[in-house]
Amino acid sequence: MIDCALAADISTTHVGYCLQNKDTGETLAMSSINLPSKDYTDIWEKVDDVKIKMTELALFWKMAGWNVASIYVEESLKNFKAGASSADVIVKLAQFNAMVSFLIRNLFGINPVFLNVNTARSRIGIKVLKKKGVKNDTKKQVLEQVAAKVQWSWPTKVLKSGPNKGTTAFEEEAYDMADSWVICKAGCTIYRA
Repeated sequence: MIDCALAADISTTHVGYCLQNKDTGETLAMSSINLPSKDYTDIWEKVDDVKIKMTELALFWKMAGWNVASIYVEESLKNFKAGASSADVIVKLAQFNAMVSFLIRNLFGINPVFLNVNTARSRIGIKVLKKKGVKNDTKKQVLEQVAAKVQWSWPTKVLKSGPNKGTTAFEEEAYDMADSWVICKAGCTIYRA
């Protein structure tokens, strides 16, 4: 069995996950469990769906000889972001993060370690440039840097309207996948055993 690290970037629309070989750092699995609100009546249905999908992944990984030996989860948002978060959003995200973290803990029997995303980025050399007067697109910058570091089949789409019509862009879940890769790589770097 190969000892692996599992990381998750948990949001109410996507749970990005990454599985890496703890010894070599090789990315073995990376994807997203997509949870579009239109498909669910409440948060509990989303948790149930994540449980089913994570159980299937755990079984597949075990059959592949991949032993989850450590788990890293991106910390929940703690501060307000101008125009992007309210107290209700922060609480809902924290609740969902806790529920999914608990089910992952129960599935693998390992306590997750929660990592601050800014610390994680810094530890593995991901730099986010902030330009005055320019809309900061942190997730895009992170995804571009991660895509340059790891060869992966990132989910994309062709834009059907707008000024960039006809161009290829990353699907939304690709950003959560990239964040899970960052958390996994940083967790393995910080908690080298």
